[in-house]
Amino acid sequence: GMLRLGDVLDRRTQAAVAAVPDNLRTALNQRTTDTLEEETTANLRLPPSSSSSSSSDTGSNLPHAREVQQLIARKAVYSGDLTVFPPMEVLSMLCRSRRTGSLVMSGSLGIGAVFMRQGLLTGAASPDNPNIGALLKHRGLINEDQMKLASANQAGSAPNKLLGEILISLGLINKEELGQALTDQLIIGIGDLLTWDSGTFAFSPELVGGVPVAEVEVALELKYVLRLLEGDEE
Repeated sequence: GMLRLGDVLDRRTQAAVAAVPDNLRTALNQRTTDTLEEETTANLRLPPSSSSSSSSDTGSNLPHAREVQQLIARKAVYSGDLTVFPPMEVLSMLCRSRRTGSLVMSGSLGIGAVFMRQGLLTGAASPDNPNIGALLKHRGLINEDQMKLASANQAGSAPNKLLGEILISLGLINKEELGQALTDQLIIGIGDLLTWDSGTFAFSPELVGGVPVAEVEVALELKYVLRLLEGDEE
């Protein structure tokens, strides 16, 4: 497939790409340039988050998938050309205006995505982003055999469960360790995507309660991620 990703980001990224309206998805897939739609900010106001995400949502996969799709279909999507609006500019604007949704980017390297909840970054996928299993192995928290055990468990009895959550249920890692690996994955993904200087992007807004919070979910400020990336470069 177009994405060499595993675990949650693989599915989330494919869902994010699927959420982009057809005319924009064609532009993304063909990597054609696309002018900024004028009505963006005015049309992207989200309803107030009365119950930002109720705990009953967490167990199921995507309880409001259809409603979210309808919301996206109705609303103007913020889209454009990365040569005109670089990734940093687009991300800064979305974070400042506390958006919830998915930003899909397409360039010569492939497709990437950034996920956010009320302006905080909750995930990022790029074509070269390692999956969560690889990051946990890199941290020395699991070995190859444990990874295979969790993958077999996922393929068999728990297809809707995320790999990290399976590893927790098997007692192989704890929530804090998974959170660290998810943070690594987010920082690597954002670092990759910020280097893109051409391609197209489309942002699809979602209701704050439209996507359930995962058992372990990171939510980082953009400025914190940038500080960590600067630290890596020094």
